[in-house]
Amino acid sequence: DAEDAVKLAFLLSGGGEFAFVVLALAEKLDVLPKDLGGLLTAIVLITMAVTPLLGQVASLASEAFAASGEAGGGGTIRQSPEEESQVAEDAVVVCGYGEVGQEILSRLGTANHSDANDGMPNNGLPR
Repeated sequence: DAEDAVKLAFLLSGGGEFAFVVLALAEKLDVLPKDLGGLLTAIVLITMAVTPLLGQVASLASEAFAASGEAGGGGTIRQSPEEESQVAEDAVVVCGYGEVGQEILSRLGTANHSDANDGMPNNGLPR
């Protein structure tokens, strides 16, 4: 729901431990200048240090967001009927429409189905 989305936005804004690995590798491969790597490492350290505080701020912000929705301030997220998601019960998602993706659709018997090719590239090339 919308309250959880606000909390998640605050909590995911900080850097994580994996950033240290990526930054160290970037510096080692000379992809990132040493001074910039040091600055980015400091930023990650600071964001990790303030994560508990962000958790408290996130709770306050989500409560305020919910309260503004109850007061008619528009704190809820609504989709118009045109934007509502519809998923077929027998849906199959094929990631990629290259040779393998085309073969999968062919074996599924949907290669000539009109919905299967909507918005898909032609043999990997834009239409």
